[in-house]
Amino acid sequence: MSVDRADLGRGDPAGMLAASRERASKAATVRAAQVEMRRAAAEADPSVWSGASRESFIVAAAAAATELETLASRWEAESAALSTYGSGVQEVQDQQRIMQLRRAAAEGDLKTARTDLQSATLDLQTSYWATGGDTEEARRLLDRANEIFVVTSQRSRALEQE
Repeated sequence: MSVDRADLGRGDPAGMLAASRERASKAATVRAAQVEMRRAAAEADPSVWSGASRESFIVAAAAAATELETLASRWEAESAALSTYGSGVQEVQDQQRIMQLRRAAAEGDLKTARTDLQSATLDLQTSYWATGGDTEEARRLLDRANEIFVVTSQRSRALEQE
C-alpha cells in the first residue's frame, strides 16, 4: 500500500476497514491456537506421559506457540495500521467533500456578484446617459458597482488559491 501524495484522500476507507477487521479476526484465531498449544504443553502430565517423546512435544509445542504469537502480533499490527490509515483516508475524503461544497458555494456567490456588477453597471450607464452626467443616483450606482467589483475580485483570488 502506498500513499498518493497528490491525492491523500485516494482509496477505499471501507475496504481498508474491512481488511483491518479480517486481519483482527485472523489474529484472534491464531491467538486462540497459541493458547491451546501452551495449554497442551502445560497439560502433558508426567504421571501419564514420560520420557523423551513428552519432552520433545513440550519443546515443539512451545516453539509452535512462539511462532503463533509472532504471527498473531503481525496480523494485529496490520489490522491496526489498516484501521488507522482507513480512518485517515476517510477523514481526508470528508474534508475534500466539505471543501468542494464550499468552493461550489463560493463560485455561486461569485456568479451572483458578477451578475450584480453587470446590472449595476448597466443601471449606471442608463442613469448617466438619461441625466446627462453626474447625479447623486449615478454616484450611488457607481459606489455599488465598485463594492461589487471588490467582492468579485476577492472571491476570484480566494478560488484561485484553493
